[in-house]
Amino acid sequence: MPIPIHVLAQSPYTATEIATVREGSSRVVRGVNDAGDVVGGARIGPKQQAFAVSNQQLAVIAAPSDSDYSVAMGINELGEIVGSANTGTAVRAFRTTRTGGSVDLGTLPGDTGSEAFAINQAGVAAGASSGPTGIRAVTWSRTGVISALPSIPGAQSTRALTINDAGETAGIATTTSGPRAVAWTRGGGPNLAGAVLGGLPGDRASEALSINNSGQIVGSSDDASGSRRAVLWAPNTAARDLGALAPGSFSRALGINDRGDVVGSSETNAGSRAFLWSAAAGIRDLNDLVTSRAGFVLTHAVAISARGVILAIGQDDPPADPAHAHDHHEFPMRIFVLAPQP
Repeated sequence: MPIPIHVLAQSPYTATEIATVREGSSRVVRGVNDAGDVVGGARIGPKQQAFAVSNQQLAVIAAPSDSDYSVAMGINELGEIVGSANTGTAVRAFRTTRTGGSVDLGTLPGDTGSEAFAINQAGVAAGASSGPTGIRAVTWSRTGVISALPSIPGAQSTRALTINDAGETAGIATTTSGPRAVAWTRGGGPNLAGAVLGGLPGDRASEALSINNSGQIVGSSDDASGSRRAVLWAPNTAARDLGALAPGSFSRALGINDRGDVVGSSETNAGSRAFLWSAAAGIRDLNDLVTSRAGFVLTHAVAISARGVILAIGQDDPPADPAHAHDHHEFPMRIFVLAPQP
């Protein structure tokens, strides 16, 4: 049964725990679609493996080869999945479905490695190709044709980390002044053009992590003191500081949907807390918006779908005794899907 459609950004949410990943492993949780399907990677059995969760059932995604490491990074509404896996020579991007076999997406001519980070509803994947000449942002068509994205002036390397249904992408570039958020958009024209996104005043680094179909982009910007803030870039406007949960100054935006709702994580005195931001209500702790929450705390909101379904990471409530607070990192990672109540 589809998860209920998003009604209002201020609606309370029902949290459903869909999987638990044991402590002591490298763990990645990424995209979510409107059906509540989730992908990621974790140590399952003897090695790190890509996984998909559907109907609260976690299943390993077979990598294109007998890989010792694989991770799934994106899923679309058709259940098409992209990710990356180690091979005998390099990391390679792959495409698969929950039930089908994996296909190596390949590289640009002369390159040896590649990674895929996102996929849109047309089946176009975004990522990077790497080799002797460096790392270059690329896209792959549904039929597997790879295309290099336009170069960014002054960039030593580029990666496309997100893509919308129009094929516009955003990501990160390594420059002489540090990592910078970048985007490849059409700006009303037929062709993609790459540009560095301006950060907050005094920033020294930035990243772009999610783009919606209106061309709004979210990520973060770091200032000279090392303080990181969640930011929103709208077309033809300067970066907007989305704030942080009190009493903190660190935040990072991880996802945005077509309504402009933003999710991410913010550091507080009590540790990391998942947040939801909207233009109408500002930044709020997602833990305060979940009905009947008991025994867990949401630390990161990773993605939000078109219908407002939120993928969040949580853990057991930390002990009240401060002497045991340092043990929180040893808790199993709990994966939740949050559905807005109608």
